[in-house]
This record gives sequence, C-alpha cells and structure tokens, in this order.
Amino acid sequence: MTDAKTASASTVVGGTEALSGLELLAQRCSGVQCVHLIKEALRHSAIYVFGELLESPNIKDLENTEHKPWLDLLRLFAYGTYKDYKDRASQLPELTRQHITKLKQLSLVSLASNTKVLSYTDLMNELDIANVRELEDMIIDCIYLGLVHGKLDQKHGVFEISFAMGRDISPSDVPQMIHTLTAWLSSSEDVLRALETKMNEAQQAVQQRKQQDAEFQAAKAKQIEQIKKK
Repeated sequence: MTDAKTASASTVVGGTEALSGLELLAQRCSGVQCVHLIKEALRHSAIYVFGELLESPNIKDLENTEHKPWLDLLRLFAYGTYKDYKDRASQLPELTRQHITKLKQLSLVSLASNTKVLSYTDLMNELDIANVRELEDMIIDCIYLGLVHGKLDQKHGVFEISFAMGRDISPSDVPQMIHTLTAWLSSSEDVLRALETKMNEAQQAVQQRKQQDAEFQAAKAKQIEQIKKK
C-alpha cells in the first residue's frame, strides 16, 4: 500500500518533470498554442508551481494579446488565491471544477505558510467551503499530495500546520523579501559582533586569570624561600 510520503514524493517528481516538459514545448510555440500549454499546466494533477512556465518568453508574449486573460490566470495560480479569483472572475477565464479544487488547495498552502494554526471557520470562509466534512477531505488530500503537513484537531476545530510547500514568488514580493533578508543579515552581523566581543572578553579574562595565578605562584614561592632561609 502506498503511504502519504511516497505519494507526495511521486507528486513532486511528476510535477517537476511535467512542468519541465511544458517549458520545453513553450520554447517552440506561440499564441493559442501557448494557451493550450497553460491549460495543460493548470489541469495537470501534479503541477503546483508554475515559475518555469511563466518565465518562458513565448508565454510572456501573451501579455499584449487577446490571450492575456490566460496569462493572468496562470499568474493567479502561481501567486494568488481562490479569493483573488472571485474578486476578478469577470476578467479571467471560467474555471472548471478541477481548476477550482487546485486553486483552493494552493490557497490553503498560502494560508498555512503564514501561521501554525488555522481554524476551520476561517478556512471555510477563505475557501468558500460549506461544511466541515468537505474541508477536512480537502485538507487530507493536500496532506496526501505533500502540499502541507499537519494534524486535524476536530475537537477544537483547527488545523495545526507543521509544513507548507513553497509557492512561486510574485515579483511584487521581491522588494519585501530583500528588505527582510537585509534586516536579517544586519541582525546576524550584530549578533556576530556581539559574539566576537564576548569571545575577546573571555580570552582576556582567561589571560588575566593565568597572569594572576602566575603572580600568586611566584609570590608563594618567594615566601617559601624566605621561610627556608630563616
């Protein structure tokens, strides 16, 4: 019997291979052919990241064409949530039931990336899910696919998260990431300097104790010598 870890590993490998194949095809297509590749990526049961496809020049070229809504939909699956889709549904292609399920799964990943505990109530509101049974089934599917790891606490009505898959990084998130990393680097340098100061102080204290011990031993030897002379 296939366990969840084996299944999730298979999903990751299968998704990577499938996305790489679509990215290669994108190098030799344009227009409506690129739309078909986008549809395949959104439909594929193992593809949950889309960065390689989004970086393809031919996919980017859809920006100023009649096919732009499909490019926008691909970006939404890469960076956005089901709630984002609902806000922009009139400007985007209609989703199939399969698309909706995947986008809700990706939305759960985003929510799980920002906190360690999610209430069933908040999840049902965010994902537009009507009942607890449907919500738990979706969470279990996500765990099986390796998108998230955690524990369902039915008594308290919460999902406790221990891991969430990394999603694609939106260009709009890059400045904040740079700011965060810069702040972390600055903080790390401060900690390193503080540690170096402490180490220097410790070394000085050791040297001082050695000197004091040497002086004590010398004074002691001198006193013994004086006593012997008496």
